[in-house]
Amino acid sequence: SSSSSSSSSRDYFHRRNSSETNGNSKKLNNNNNVVRKKQSRVKATYKFAHDRIREAACASIPQGPERDQLLYNIATVLLERVGFSKDDNEEDFAASDGAGADDGDDDDGHSQSSSHTSMSSSSWASLLRNTNNKAAKGSSDVSWMLFTAASHLNSLSDTVMDSVHVARLNLLVAKIAISKGAFGDALTYLKAALNRLEDNHTPNGDKVLAIKRSWKHHYELRLELLNHVTESERSLGDFESALEHAQEIFDNARTLSDQFRAQSAFILVHFAMDREGSVWIEEGLNILAKHGMANISPQPHIGNVVQEVLKLKMALKGRSLLCLKNYPTASDPAVLQQIAMTKVFLINALMAKQDFLIAILAHRMVGIALKKKIVFKELPTAVCVLQFILWKMEQWKPSFSYTTVVSDLVDRFPESYDDVDGLESRVGLLHGSLYYGTSYRDSIEPYLDLNRALISRGMADTGLGVAWAAVLAFFIASFPLNALIESKVILLEEMASTFGRKTFLLSFKIYRQCIYNLMGGSGSAILPVSDNSYCLLDGSAFREAESKEECDADNIQDIATLRLMLAVYFDDHETMEQMLDVLSQYEVDVMYIERQNLRMTYAGFASMMLRRKNKKHSKWANIALKFWRRLATAGSVNALPIHACMEALNKPSIDAFEKAIRMCGEGRLTNLVALMSERCGLWIYETVVLGEKVQERCSLRTDNTPNDSDFYKDYLKHALFSYQGWGAMGKVSHLSRRFEFLRTAVNDKPASNLSSDRAKAARMGLPTRAVAPMPAGSASASDF
Repeated sequence: SSSSSSSSSRDYFHRRNSSETNGNSKKLNNNNNVVRKKQSRVKATYKFAHDRIREAACASIPQGPERDQLLYNIATVLLERVGFSKDDNEEDFAASDGAGADDGDDDDGHSQSSSHTSMSSSSWASLLRNTNNKAAKGSSDVSWMLFTAASHLNSLSDTVMDSVHVARLNLLVAKIAISKGAFGDALTYLKAALNRLEDNHTPNGDKVLAIKRSWKHHYELRLELLNHVTESERSLGDFESALEHAQEIFDNARTLSDQFRAQSAFILVHFAMDREGSVWIEEGLNILAKHGMANISPQPHIGNVVQEVLKLKMALKGRSLLCLKNYPTASDPAVLQQIAMTKVFLINALMAKQDFLIAILAHRMVGIALKKKIVFKELPTAVCVLQFILWKMEQWKPSFSYTTVVSDLVDRFPESYDDVDGLESRVGLLHGSLYYGTSYRDSIEPYLDLNRALISRGMADTGLGVAWAAVLAFFIASFPLNALIESKVILLEEMASTFGRKTFLLSFKIYRQCIYNLMGGSGSAILPVSDNSYCLLDGSAFREAESKEECDADNIQDIATLRLMLAVYFDDHETMEQMLDVLSQYEVDVMYIERQNLRMTYAGFASMMLRRKNKKHSKWANIALKFWRRLATAGSVNALPIHACMEALNKPSIDAFEKAIRMCGEGRLTNLVALMSERCGLWIYETVVLGEKVQERCSLRTDNTPNDSDFYKDYLKHALFSYQGWGAMGKVSHLSRRFEFLRTAVNDKPASNLSSDRAKAARMGLPTRAVAPMPAGSASASDF
């Protein structure tokens, strides 16, 4: 029979335990036993020094049964080393894959024989638990053993190994690869697993029939494999293949619940393919309707939003959202899937800036929680969106109370802290805290941690979004411009390129070029040859003229904002006017508060610097001043130093500039310390030395103001030293060329606040009055 024929083709793997073993097999297996005994005695770990060495060693063995025997034995030893042993559960080796997978002929007479080397689901679960336990206890990495075992078994024919259990091993190692963000490697193993299942049911090479039988006999396994394939292809930007595999799931899934992961990927793929279009909205709303979230227009208007707001107010009955934290956790599977799918769509609407859709979906999610008196792990994200709506309306104090609600809800689901829902809630919570009590400096590491966690879970867009927010925070928090930040941005560029996200790739390139401009030619950037060249994003990382057609609206805003920032630092009034004109065409981005921060900061600075000679952009000065004043009054720690700078530029005086310099120094904002010192020095220079009457309302003299026309030099020197401490050597060069006395000023630079003597005194708790202080607001290298 075909069954006995298939069994005989695998006999040589088991002859070491029978009386029919031939001499060569005895020698090989005896050697294996010796090796195993030695390994168990010395507990040594062996690994090829390089993959090429391993490949060369394998290639040196002639093709045939002897090579297959060796590869099988190696795979078996490796699997035993990670915690699985055939002897642990002998019955598992003969177990089948479930319904329809038992030995014998199927409905078309195709053989379904089982190998005695097979491992059942419980054995693989045991293997995974043992592997995870070893990792948790800090033992050496064993994942390479699983990968090597899977690769060896994949090289063996179907007549040698049971296809189902080799497919399970491939699924296991693919999950490990996905957890490390190696989606390309994961796809290799996932497709090998699918091929195993199809080859196991392919008479005469009929692939369509093989797929049909694979679904019939191994439904759960094929469904899980295809879900991972679809999600991995989406993460890598292979959208056409992802849609094809999602459609296969739709055609074969038995329940709506089984379609859930494919539906999520389907929405995300359509969004990634054309976020500016309407296809992803229409497809997403169709899927939401299947889950009971109906009656949402693809083109909603303000009236739809007002209806949802009124419904939510009625559900609250005068209570605050804090009442949510006392509700029990939802358990109805239908409700949980409805909410989960709604959140997938909501995240895409946020990134596409579909404000009306955002408001409707968030209000509905919170309304369901209030109506059913339940909470769910997606609820913190919905409350974050309500907070986002308040930000857009600049209702800061009410929005701060929402941060408490979000924090309480996140704490309700500690088991979800590191899954996708928990991670996205933490992103929203971090965003909310930046408006109030968390400094941008303290947000960078959490952002990068969230980036790594989200990427490892296949959330490429959200992961790259938080990485991009971290890069913006580098600028806002005045981290030193050096090779370290350059290398981080380059790594993020590679990540965006790997996942095929062009918008993020261009954004990272734009910011890296801005870093090069400030550093004045550091790295591989082209050194500007004139003052205007410093404000052009044209170098080795990014060339604006050549990349203009590839840029979307977000990239254009980033270019304009960064060029405006450079123009403020390099005092280029022409570029300031041009970039303010560009930015006036775009609404301020509230969702990414880092982008909002940069734009409102430097648009305000630029418009105030231009206002004396050109009233065209006075509205930006008033808008920015009002924005930062209201945010500072509400208690935002990030707004206080910027508001002080705005006030100093709006009504210049020694006292105002000194206050701004002091507050920026306390916040370790070296870039703004430098900028305010420079603007103060230039203002004194223009007023006293050049005799210009800048503004009648300004007050130059204070009790501490020396009656000396060279007073401005102290501020300009302080600015030079601060720019140097920031790493903006391009600006140092620019300032030195403008004022000749600054070319030798580096010799006058005061000692660091934490010089060795001061640091020693600080550690011992001794007073440091004897140590000469730096000028007000200075930041030392040790601050970073």
